[in-house]
Amino acid sequence: MLLETVQHVVEKLRLLAGLVEEDPPLPQPRSQTEAAPTANDPPPLGDGSMSIVDANAPSDMDVSTPDDEGSVDMMGAFRNARDFTIDKATFISIMQTRGVGLELLLEKRMAGAEVDSYARRYAPRCHPDTRLTVLGHILDWIHGKRDCGWRMLWIMGPAGVGKSAVAQSIAEKIKVQGQLGASLFFSRPDHRDDPMQIIPTLAYQLAVKVPQYKSIVTRQLAEDPTLFEKSLRTQFKQVIIDPFHLIMTRYPSILRKPLLIILDGLDECKCQKSQCELVELLSDHARAFKIFPLLWLVCSRPEWHLKYFRSQADFPAACTRLELKIDDSEAQRDVACFLRFEFLQMCKRFPDYIVSPWPPEATLRLIASIASGLFALAATLVRFIGDEHAEDPCRRLKICIQFLGGYGTPGSINPLHALDLLYHQICTTIPSDALATTKQVLGLSIWYPRMPDASKLSARGVAAFLNLNKRDFYRSLNQLHSVLDIPSPSDADLAHLEFHHASFQDYLKDRYRSREFAIDALGVHWVVASNGVQRQNDQLSPSSEALVSWSINSRDRVEELISSLRVYARYVTLEACPKLEGDDAFSIAGMLETFNFRDLDRYYEDKLPEFVLWIYSLVRSSGLRISLP
Repeated sequence: MLLETVQHVVEKLRLLAGLVEEDPPLPQPRSQTEAAPTANDPPPLGDGSMSIVDANAPSDMDVSTPDDEGSVDMMGAFRNARDFTIDKATFISIMQTRGVGLELLLEKRMAGAEVDSYARRYAPRCHPDTRLTVLGHILDWIHGKRDCGWRMLWIMGPAGVGKSAVAQSIAEKIKVQGQLGASLFFSRPDHRDDPMQIIPTLAYQLAVKVPQYKSIVTRQLAEDPTLFEKSLRTQFKQVIIDPFHLIMTRYPSILRKPLLIILDGLDECKCQKSQCELVELLSDHARAFKIFPLLWLVCSRPEWHLKYFRSQADFPAACTRLELKIDDSEAQRDVACFLRFEFLQMCKRFPDYIVSPWPPEATLRLIASIASGLFALAATLVRFIGDEHAEDPCRRLKICIQFLGGYGTPGSINPLHALDLLYHQICTTIPSDALATTKQVLGLSIWYPRMPDASKLSARGVAAFLNLNKRDFYRSLNQLHSVLDIPSPSDADLAHLEFHHASFQDYLKDRYRSREFAIDALGVHWVVASNGVQRQNDQLSPSSEALVSWSINSRDRVEELISSLRVYARYVTLEACPKLEGDDAFSIAGMLETFNFRDLDRYYEDKLPEFVLWIYSLVRSSGLRISLP
């Protein structure tokens, strides 16, 4: 009897070993004897509407695989047996294929990056009744009602405009509908930025979602555990694309609607090269496969390398795009709606401090006007005013109004601290050896942006005035596309630098807030005055590097630029000089001996009185001799 039991168990073990060595079964295509699809059946693959059967969803197809995730009980029938021996026994170890693959995915993934992770429990999301147009556009794309020819949608917008809130809201809604395949929310401050964790993070979520995909990818990883040590391109193809291509081509009956994969904050991924490589992989795939069971939603700031990539001639064929703007009228209305709702909630939370209606309508409109369409600013103010640990929201609202009006005392409480952290993170990406140039360009754009006729100096004009060649000019600004509108070289003749929101200017001007990135006003005045005198004295010629590097083809255009710079130089010199004191004033005054005062016309009448008084004070205090016409 005992011998029969032993033989029976050994045979069972051999059968189990045979199952593991074979490929896990996948659902079989519909046979010819099955009934033809009815009107109630899901549409075929060819119409572009498809989905993967959810792991938890009921199905009439057997997609099971051997249950080898748990450990095999090697004792089996011998658990209570004793006083026997087995001669020449062969014990078979069954490799736990799926368990090994899932463990590797779990180990390599980016923890906390999923839409519903505990690390993101306070993630921003769209307030009810806001971003309706944007959300509607995205949902229509997902459901194939618009732009259905593209498998990729790229949302781009400045820092703080609300891209992550849009991505979060879409992810939550699509997850409820069963179409969310995976999501990855990058965050540099939280160290969720490793490019080598992107594919494992997506693959783990897809494996949990799709049993057929899980069977394929875990088998791959068991056979080659070094797969995630290979290039991003190899990982993308072998771990994401090939398995779904296999499912799509061999078993189309399980495909109904596409799964959405969300990548938010791509610009916060650690390496710019990896960012571009990932976009290239996605766009190449989207261009090659108009029908595929995956959709890609990418959200990022308009960093220069990503803007350049998107400007390529063939890129529009790969994806559709959506821009989020701060000055958009709907965004501004949405911010006002958000503020109104949050203040109403504060009235309910703080009845001992607030008498409704609160705040006064004029105050609410003032805050909404200052915030414009910058959700980050509005949300920061709301968190500060409604801080339950601080109490007395009326007092904190008063602090905000004083701060926003420029009446806060240096070093006092800062209601915009959270926004400052965002700006500080952006500024840390500026190359250290370019920071001084960056401050000159931004300082000129803050304090001296306009020509005498009130038009703004072009981007090329700014570079020429500061005697910067094209390379140095763009290198000083390339990390600031998320807070600045920076014209491309082809548009720099006419277009000008533009701050997306005035709050970034305020941040740079306050040394208590911006610290090492603060721009000193006196330093800007000296740079403007000294460069103004040099430009007026014809130190800029058509052959200078600052102009030659821009490849201006027309000599007439060069002469026109030089002429306009001389006009600008006279204007800003007269404005900047009276703001200088001490050694800075005397150094500039000495340069003014060759300044051409005879060409001053009506544009400069409002600047002359203060300038003459400044010259007079220098002459009286130092005996300096300057001849005025």
